[in-house]
Amino acid sequence: MNIYEFCEQFRVPLGKARKMEKAGVLILDSGESEYAAEIRLQLRKGQPLTVLQILHIIEDRGILSELWQYTEKAKGQFEALGNFNEEAAPKEVAYRIRDAAHRDDAAISVMVGWLMEAIPDEPVRHHWLAVRLLLGIPASVRKLEVPYIRSALLNCRKSPDFARWWRSEQVGSVSRTVYQRPERLYDL
Repeated sequence: MNIYEFCEQFRVPLGKARKMEKAGVLILDSGESEYAAEIRLQLRKGQPLTVLQILHIIEDRGILSELWQYTEKAKGQFEALGNFNEEAAPKEVAYRIRDAAHRDDAAISVMVGWLMEAIPDEPVRHHWLAVRLLLGIPASVRKLEVPYIRSALLNCRKSPDFARWWRSEQVGSVSRTVYQRPERLYDL
């Protein structure tokens, strides 16, 4: 039994179970990948996979078989990313994530240039771009760059050159950012 199953079965808050585990009074072992239970919990809540969870699945496709009834839901989100391996950001762009997050104009300019090449004609969301950016970085340091993705893309959206490449959409009470190649206007 893993910590998520324990919490669900015995109705113990996850934070409390983690404290118990850290103190050594709760010892759990599941024999599955360390991320499968966390991904199942995310999907059970009806939430989309996080960028980091998607990266875990990319690095270990065996996780999909450990998701039980949520396998198809995860595969759907995973497959919506398209051909991400061949479209990964070049290293010179991916290594600029942290600088762009800290408002470095040169890094933002490099990222905006890549984004304008990478964004397709159909609308895509944050995960589609974030996965491609992070795949341009070695797996050993990806986890360290994940916290900077949101700020880097926000700073890119503030660039006047990038203004027509994104929009906010209201879905229920949630505002989502959508990226899409602008329609080309031809003068006749």
